[in-house]
Amino acid sequence: MQVSWTSFIAPFILAGIGVSMALPSLPAAALGAVPPEALGAAAGVVNTMQRVGSVIGVAMLAAVFDANGSLATAQATTSGYRPALISAAILSVVGALSALAVEGRGRAGAVSTSGG
Repeated sequence: MQVSWTSFIAPFILAGIGVSMALPSLPAAALGAVPPEALGAAAGVVNTMQRVGSVIGVAMLAAVFDANGSLATAQATTSGYRPALISAAILSVVGALSALAVEGRGRAGAVSTSGG
């Protein structure tokens, strides 16, 4: 099956928009939930966990790819990518559901300035 590279433009634009909206959300939420005096430590923990999570995610998906395919032929590559991408989608849904399950909180010790 021959697919033109132009068929990937819209999905890549959509993925880029999604990633650019998702990546800043975690640090903003995490840093918004700690008191100002703990921002430095919280930023370090958030950055470290993002890096560790990325490494673990890539390692898991590489293991799924390796168990199901190889880079020897186009068919073998597709055989590995399909389950790896399905696994990535499942992990993304689990992450989104767990994020929705977390109760929203404001900054600890923050004072409301709504003037009401």
